[in-house]
Amino acid sequence: HASRAARLRATILEINRSSLPPEEKSRRMQQAMASMRTPVREPLEDHASLTASGMLSHVTYHNEEGRVLGCPHYQRGCRVRASCCKKIYTCRVCHDDAEEHSINRHATERMVCMHCHAEQPCQQRCSSCGEELGAYYCDVCRYWDNDTAKNIYHCPDCGICRIGRGIGIDFLHCDKCQMCLSIAMHASHTCVEGTSRNNCPVCYEYLFTSRDPVTVLRCGHTLHQECKRRWIMTAMQTSLVVVCPLCNKSMFESEELNEEIDAMVANQPMPAEFRDVQARVLCNECGEKSVVPWHFVSMKCPKCSTHNTRLLERMNMPSEEELRALAQRRLVAAAAAMGMARDGDSDEQGSG
Repeated sequence: HASRAARLRATILEINRSSLPPEEKSRRMQQAMASMRTPVREPLEDHASLTASGMLSHVTYHNEEGRVLGCPHYQRGCRVRASCCKKIYTCRVCHDDAEEHSINRHATERMVCMHCHAEQPCQQRCSSCGEELGAYYCDVCRYWDNDTAKNIYHCPDCGICRIGRGIGIDFLHCDKCQMCLSIAMHASHTCVEGTSRNNCPVCYEYLFTSRDPVTVLRCGHTLHQECKRRWIMTAMQTSLVVVCPLCNKSMFESEELNEEIDAMVANQPMPAEFRDVQARVLCNECGEKSVVPWHFVSMKCPKCSTHNTRLLERMNMPSEEELRALAQRRLVAAAAAMGMARDGDSDEQGSG
């Protein structure tokens, strides 16, 4: 499993570094991830074989102990026949996890009721036994969900169903970002063209159709909420400023943090031999290049006063020969000081 994961990561990194258009990159990454999945047993394809083998009467559970029909991903009372391969799966995720291609959810036309096992056109209620197959049903997405604690709505601009109460209630659609945002976030977010139509920069899953919650950073780039949490925890171990994994802009705007870093720099003065060293830096926030005093803790942008800078070049740096000579002089001085201290101790003892 470890070698498979390593190969997949190497493939994704290679695709990500290429000069392909974003949509082609996403398509190839999806293909790479699908090809590495462990296939499950494939259901029989034709209706006659399914009927003879009892596959139409196969039942899957979201919670087997509670006898809740569905799959690990959704609660529902039916399974769907994929239009692409004609195989039957409980949901689109089950299909995509097992196959080397992705299902077109909108093209699904037929379903199998898990109450009476009748195959029929997609609909919310079984035409044979009358059972409701999902408390929520979208005829566009062919999506059933019996989880009554979940608020779901269909966004016509996204073209798929989303978690929430609805457009204009708790979400609004951003045409430029091509995604739905909470009303509170919509008013203040930074737009990035098609930001949702990319892979998460941390886990590489395609964000637009991801079932996991997605968040928008100050810079406008998107990633999973859980991936953001893990990214922050990792970054805080090695960096004073936590930045976006795509553009290196700060995730958080904090004057207090800048003041704390200012104090750290002030409390740790540079050794005398480095005090004339200058640094050319690039500010990741405003994009300004400037020359500032070099400091091993951090270097502040003189234009926007943030510490989110990147070192480009050190200037006036002492040579290795000069540093070695200085170190030697310090050793000699330290030895002389120790000798003088010992002589002083001897004089004091003799005077007694």
